[in-house]
Amino acid sequence: FVYQAEKVCGNRMNYRKGICCIIKREDRFLLFHRIQNWRGWEFLKGGLKLGETEKKALHRELKEETGNTRFSLKKTRYKIKYKWKNHFIKDDHVFMGSIETLYLARFLGDKRIKIDKSEHDKFKWVRKEDVLKYLTYPERRKAFLYAIKKFDDYVSVKDYGAIGDG
Repeated sequence: FVYQAEKVCGNRMNYRKGICCIIKREDRFLLFHRIQNWRGWEFLKGGLKLGETEKKALHRELKEETGNTRFSLKKTRYKIKYKWKNHFIKDDHVFMGSIETLYLARFLGDKRIKIDKSEHDKFKWVRKEDVLKYLTYPERRKAFLYAIKKFDDYVSVKDYGAIGDG
């Protein structure tokens, strides 16, 4: 899948394509405290750039938002779709919201996380039973409830191996 935006025709506006990734290390999940455009807790996420595949966007976002490249990854069929309060203009296109493909990841890197300070001011590794208390938006909570049912089936280092530099 390669993202190709369509120009706005009349009143028609599109959803921006993106990825969301729930990252797990041992018995904890990685959450980011967002400060760009809104404030609250979220999973790693990001929009696809023009001509970019989901896989490339996922690798770019993992590197940008964690400083790491060593993860075991699996794409799910789950989609997170939501509208924004205000329309978003990017690359001469107006978007009314986002539709993101959910990925699951096991963190295989060193324990250091280096966040993108322009988007987030802090991060936390949170126990499964506490994640829902932190997440700001309901569509993220629904995605997490889906993910915890699927995580062990979807992400196995033995089955999928590590995806890292190289």
